[in-house]
Amino acid sequence: DSELDKLSEVNQGFLKKAKKEGRMVEMEKEECKSYIITRTQVYCSPISSLTLKRRASFVSRLERRCK
Repeated sequence: DSELDKLSEVNQGFLKKAKKEGRMVEMEKEECKSYIITRTQVYCSPISSLTLKRRASFVSRLERRCK
């Protein structure tokens, strides 16, 4: 919950509700550095949002090259 303290009230409320409803997927031994929100789940990721963005961009470029 110390990570939640750093978020805005709106984000805190959203994440607390997801956790209460059982939609939060957390890595047991990893520190949460970012949240990945899908239609049904919220994933707590040990990978920073910047790293996730770079990886997604890399995959996107690869997909365009393969077409």
